Amino acid sequence: MPSFDRPQASNCAVVIVPCCRAAIRATSASGPAGSRCSRYARGRWFTLVLGNGRSLFAPLPRTLRGLLAYVFWHRPRAAVAAGHYEARLLAFHDALAAHPPEGLRGSHVARLAAAPWLPGDGPVYEDWYLVTDWAALGRLNDAAVQGPRRPPHDAAAEAAADGSAGIYRRTLGAPRPDGALATWFAKPDGLTYSALGETLDERLAGRDASMWQRQMTLGPAPEFCLLADEAVELAPWAVTTVAREALR
Repeated sequence: MPSFDRPQASNCAVVIVPCCRAAIRATSASGPAGSRCSRYARGRWFTLVLGNGRSLFAPLPRTLRGLLAYVFWHRPRAAVAAGHYEARLLAFHDALAAHPPEGLRGSHVARLAAAPWLPGDGPVYEDWYLVTDWAALGRLNDAAVQGPRRPPHDAAAEAAADGSAGIYRRTLGAPRPDGALATWFAKPDGLTYSALGETLDERLAGRDASMWQRQMTLGPAPEFCLLADEAVELAPWAVTTVAREALR
């Protein structure tokens, strides 16, 4: 039943455009209108570092390049109390943390207000399992039901009812699925990925957020997930915003 620092950008907006030759746009938010300047860094895996009032690009650590997330939505059986279910779920995540398979970069659990793509009724939970690459995802799949991880895995699976999952890749922001709100959306028809990135740049206005893009259409949820602690206005795009409470 596998589930997974925050850049300090007070005066700068960062966008990593999710396309084959991604560009990162850093735009200074200071100064009068018309004096804003833009820089582009070619290549896929860069983040923005701020220091001494200057902005500069630096490569991400190799272990964070191409970070993938196995995102698992699930709910307990009707006869299982939420508290009992959460205890079993957290025990499994603790076992993973104590005995991580190669390539696992952490796991996270959130209680959701809703998950429209998951059938059934009752409490809903969202697990994020962060891995370095596709090979690590395969190792996680095998390791979840082996060794000391198996008893807590089986206990949680026994209490679970409906479940569904997807694979997402981080394209923007911190390599952690943090945020009190998840905004799910698909790229609007006729909008290029570059234009989508530019629009998000403007709408985020320097706020902390992370964005994750679905891979190979694997999963029932929309293509993009934007995680932030406050609502981000994306109208007129069609979005689904879900409140979430981190449990781990």
